Amino acid sequence: MICKHASEVPVTKIDKKGFAGMTAKFALTKDDGCPRYAMRLMEFEPGGHTSMHAHPEEHEFYFLEGEPAIVDGSGKETRLRAGDFVYVLPNEPHQIKNVGNTNMKTICTIPILPGGDGKTTTGTANIMESPELKLIGRVRSPLKSRDECPKQTHEGAPDAWIEIAPEFASALEGLTAGQSVLILTWLHEARRDTLRVHPRGNPNVPARGVFATRSPDRPNPIGLHAVRILEIQPPCRVHVKSLEVIDGTPVIDIKPAAPQNGEV
Repeated sequence: MICKHASEVPVTKIDKKGFAGMTAKFALTKDDGCPRYAMRLMEFEPGGHTSMHAHPEEHEFYFLEGEPAIVDGSGKETRLRAGDFVYVLPNEPHQIKNVGNTNMKTICTIPILPGGDGKTTTGTANIMESPELKLIGRVRSPLKSRDECPKQTHEGAPDAWIEIAPEFASALEGLTAGQSVLILTWLHEARRDTLRVHPRGNPNVPARGVFATRSPDRPNPIGLHAVRILEIQPPCRVHVKSLEVIDGTPVIDIKPAAPQNGEV
């Protein structure tokens, strides 16, 4: 058993690019003998914030004091209060901010992944250092876990709904039932530090680079899905045939499958 008091943990100033007015106490990490989970106590000055970033680790926050806010990948800001809990999915873009006039404190727990130490996250991508990515909607599917997903669409993928955020509803104009489209998704439960895999997860097949496979685990886990539109339900819902991703998967774009004469 490991027992510590906050006063025993040194304060570390966070100097990462895009972070400001933030310190951390790495209370329980791999250095303390914790093999699977880490706990950090973070403090933000008024106006302090993280960058908009994403990483393979899921996050669990408990806000102790102050006026916190969290921003998602679409730019939506949710105001919180002391006593609130927040869960952030693996590889989900997020930013933590202090929007109050006093210091804000939060406890943050993360799993310790291979190569991680519980102090810094593995494979962290600062979204602000790369082209801006806006999530336009989410998939609603009967598939609830990666284990339920077929490897390919033709292997029994169920029909699914795509719920578009209201601010992007007008972008659906011109799509019609029966049309073939490409759905681009952000595979939020994928491992972004994976570079080689055994195709289809079969250890008897020689490993190869992820760029030569359709593995969801890859540096930028973008899914590309050729589907047919079954129905459009105004203003923001699109029913599609055979989509092999789990419920809640973020959608980043929709495009016609192939240009026809006169189409753009």
